[in-house]
Amino acid sequence: MRKFWLPVGFIAFVSVLIVIALVPVLHSPREPEYHGKKLTTWLDDLSAPSALTRTNATLAIQQMGTNAVPFLVQMTEGLYNALSDIDPQAAAKLDGK
Repeated sequence: MRKFWLPVGFIAFVSVLIVIALVPVLHSPREPEYHGKKLTTWLDDLSAPSALTRTNATLAIQQMGTNAVPFLVQMTEGLYNALSDIDPQAAAKLDGK
């Protein structure tokens, strides 16, 4: 009987690990799109040399509206965490400390 429970326990343990690993991935907000282009592409277009490209990017981001906010917050937190790893003093200045 013990030989039966050993593989079952192992499978259950691995299944729990997979679920724990997938929760953050499935819970994170999807990157919004407008006319088939992702938000990060539109954000890159804001620094394009062409005024028309910058204007189109601005309009596209405006059209995404509040749908873009959760993704932008997540993106900002990621940048802040990266900055904290590189330069903790600069991150503290952003915190107002």
